[in-house]
Amino acid sequence: MEKEIIQAPKTAAYLADFMTELPVNCLFDKGRTGCGGTTIAIKNKLDTIIAMPYVNVIKNKEEQHDNLLGIYQGVTEDEIIDYLHTQQIKKIAVTYDKLEYLIELLEEQGFNPYKDFHLLVDEWHILFNSYAFRNEAVKKVLSHSRKFEQVIYMTATPIEEEFILEELNDLPVKEIAWSNTAIVDIKPIITDRPINKVCELIYMAIDGKMFGNLHFFVNSVEFISDAIQKAGLLPEQVRIICSDNKILGRGRKTNQKKLGDNYKIASSLDEVKPINFYTATCFEGVDLYDENGRTYIVSDKNKSHTLLDISTLVVQICGRIRNSKYKTEVHHIYSETRYKNYISLEEFKAHSEKQIQETKE
Repeated sequence: MEKEIIQAPKTAAYLADFMTELPVNCLFDKGRTGCGGTTIAIKNKLDTIIAMPYVNVIKNKEEQHDNLLGIYQGVTEDEIIDYLHTQQIKKIAVTYDKLEYLIELLEEQGFNPYKDFHLLVDEWHILFNSYAFRNEAVKKVLSHSRKFEQVIYMTATPIEEEFILEELNDLPVKEIAWSNTAIVDIKPIITDRPINKVCELIYMAIDGKMFGNLHFFVNSVEFISDAIQKAGLLPEQVRIICSDNKILGRGRKTNQKKLGDNYKIASSLDEVKPINFYTATCFEGVDLYDENGRTYIVSDKNKSHTLLDISTLVVQICGRIRNSKYKTEVHHIYSETRYKNYISLEEFKAHSEKQIQETKE
């Protein structure tokens, strides 16, 4: 696979310090989180569609950029059409799932989306991570994106070459090399009961025994609900950001129901609280701000969906609180899993292949 290294100037903190447009028709590794890749796509003079993984990421960017139109539940077709015909430079953010809808709407309005628009597929590594359980949406993104004359697949946490999806493995890689990247110290906290450790930290913060606001990244609304009840948190003490899934199948609880009516789902730009919880909807792409924010990643082996890929999701979370004075210090609270002894990629792959063969037999 062809690869080009682009050396950032030593004084550069953001991509905009040395480029005005993103490289196209490639897998673009921007080198680190929070360096303003999406901002370039929103601020340049090119009509652009930005395909993003989660609605919360779209809302976060929309609140920071007046010229950006986000498409999600509640945004009407008439509003989209009005935007298309009144804005000189069009910047539209859409989830992976809604990309096909937007393309069809553009065609109905007389546009040729594949020729008239640049496409930025943001956090493209999620296409790999989500291939199994969002298969239809991912395949549609891959199919449509390759039809664009100008497309960028961007991430700060690229997939290793041997795992790149077949639909993308013919593209060259362009990688930014930064001179001043900070090293993050991930401090492990091993415990059989992660929720007990979380509550212990909450008690210390509320009682003034430790400085700073606590930010817990855990991919489980049930865990968050259990923690706020066990720790006795008041609604004014906690901010919770998760997906606002208002419509679910029969018998399934929405996230708001799981949390209770008193603990409202917040926005990423709502006021920071002493205790803050985030699910996967905030792990990638969302800009969080808190100078006194301390980052804690929580993994509970008893809830498989809380276990995170250390090569992608953990790296993303490390840069999520943009302005924290503690941004180089991250704590990982976890209970050990059955994979704890498989310390290398080769050993893990061999173990997985053995499991696959046993399953086939």
